[in-house]
Amino acid sequence: MVVTADRPDRFRPWFLPILCAGSAILAAGWVVSASFPGFLSIDSAMQLQQAVTGRLDDWHQVFTVIVWSLLLHLLPGAAGYLLLETLLIWGSFLALALSLRHSFGDAALVIALLPLVPGVCNFLGNVQIDTMLVGWLLAGATLGWAAHRMHGTGSRLCCQVAANLCLAFGVLTRLNAILCVVPLLLHANRWTTTGPRRKPARTIALCIMILVSLPVIDRFETAATGAARTGVFDSIETYNLLALSFREHETLLPGRWTPEQSRRIVEGCYSPVQWDAASTGRCSFILDALQTQGLWNSRAMTRSWLHALAAHPLGFVSIQLASFQRAMFQPNSPAMFWPTPSPWNDAAPHPPAWWAATWKAYVQSRLDLAVSRPWIAVLLSAVGLLLMLRLERPFEGTAGLGTALMLSGLIYLLGFFAYGVSAEYRYYSWSGFCAVLGVTLAVLCTHAGRCRTTSRTLKASRSATWFTLGMVAVSGALVLTAHDFQLPTTTRRVSVQAIGGGPVRLLAVHDATEPDWMGRLFGGHRADGGWTFRDWGFDAVPNAPALVETLSMPRRDIEVRFASGPGQGRARIELDGHLREIDTAATATGVIPVMLPPKATTPGLGVRFTLRWVGEILAWSVVLFLLGQALVRRPRKQRRAAS
Repeated sequence: MVVTADRPDRFRPWFLPILCAGSAILAAGWVVSASFPGFLSIDSAMQLQQAVTGRLDDWHQVFTVIVWSLLLHLLPGAAGYLLLETLLIWGSFLALALSLRHSFGDAALVIALLPLVPGVCNFLGNVQIDTMLVGWLLAGATLGWAAHRMHGTGSRLCCQVAANLCLAFGVLTRLNAILCVVPLLLHANRWTTTGPRRKPARTIALCIMILVSLPVIDRFETAATGAARTGVFDSIETYNLLALSFREHETLLPGRWTPEQSRRIVEGCYSPVQWDAASTGRCSFILDALQTQGLWNSRAMTRSWLHALAAHPLGFVSIQLASFQRAMFQPNSPAMFWPTPSPWNDAAPHPPAWWAATWKAYVQSRLDLAVSRPWIAVLLSAVGLLLMLRLERPFEGTAGLGTALMLSGLIYLLGFFAYGVSAEYRYYSWSGFCAVLGVTLAVLCTHAGRCRTTSRTLKASRSATWFTLGMVAVSGALVLTAHDFQLPTTTRRVSVQAIGGGPVRLLAVHDATEPDWMGRLFGGHRADGGWTFRDWGFDAVPNAPALVETLSMPRRDIEVRFASGPGQGRARIELDGHLREIDTAATATGVIPVMLPPKATTPGLGVRFTLRWVGEILAWSVVLFLLGQALVRRPRKQRRAAS
């Protein structure tokens, strides 16, 4: 057999692309097999149940349930949904990597494995709308970018239509994504068939038409499917009114409330962590009262909400900083491997134990948990956008794709400052993907020294540049301000002592507004006094001194929780010089919660407090805008050469 010398040369150009594609396929297969048929959150399990039964509600957009019901004809349960979101995400990255190799060389192939970047990979394998949103928007952005590289009018038009459909599907999956698709729509619909002078009015008109039609389509889907009205927007209004009630020290919720209920609304229900406190736990009386009085899902609720926002606009900004600070730096649930029951498997998923354990160990590694912070996405996007603005044409071609993605991610993230009601990390998945992919494209474009575009390009407009710098400045200002932000706190010492010789079991001493699932049942510094810790609680030993818990917290109730049952003893609680005795004996086992109100002298959130933080946001915005402008300004000789 004769081996020619040129065969290795013919094979070498295909070796890395084949290796890249194979690695991406293996990685995607690892994710799917480790999570099959998909990790279901509680919300996802409810949507799956609706797809099976056909009884829908409007708590989430019904588009996802419609798509899921169609996928059930192909695969049972969550499997079809999992495969679709996996195909959209991994397929988009692989297509970009293989296509960009011709422009940027083999270095572009690393894009295919970006979904495995720590902090981004957390919810791959999770069946939920946030992951599907990433899939739809990534597919739309990739198709819109590909349309500019096609030479035939028909193929370009088909690609643009497909891109617009994917972006529309993303908005119909999560309606709050409607603003973040604007940069992607503008990039996907740049007209390249009208000669050297494009007509941006056509692009803008098309984008406006798409954006206006999407809420109408969503309402039509809800009406056509007969989805039950749940008053989902009222839950956001209630959360905002709870927050403002806490800030203003008065009940701003509409309706009739007893003095004790009003006190609990002001001092015991608001938390920057949990937005559904008014419908669960010890504050569920709020939802019950609003429904009983006919205020839930009513215009009176909306009027009260709008009146409170109009009366306290700066107060709303300061109170939203608390939620934003928690989301940026201490997000909840950075990974969600929940065995939620479904109609097809009682505790999904059931992959091979070692295979699933490997994926879980990767996602829950120290590195991943350390970088699972949305502020890192803001930092990466800011760096990437500044690199893009130093290019000659940052809004065209591949650079335009990266710029549009990073702007989209920042817009989506900043939207949660206005209407964010939870600090769960999954809400910021799209921003993380945009940051990682966008900064990678920025590095590739910068390294190449130019942006590969067609001959029909326009120089970056000043307004687009200023808008981009403004987004970088505002997002950076909010993150920097949120880093230092904290609600006024006071230090309180709770002393619990067993009296009378009987056994006493203490289950919690913590901020009453913190949900139990956070695992902070004892939320301060503790001197246990010899009490024995067992099964997430403390047992008093005979003649034990008092257990002392020191908490630093805002003006909120403290909950002291005891286990009750036959033969249980008595306990004495001391706080701020006041004594209170609790008898934990009962005929049946149970729980006794004891609520301790805050001090009357706890620092409040007055005008000075509010103006300080609002002023800091404005000051940082101006400083960062000027700094960004100085960083992207090219030398005069370079500007003359470009002109």
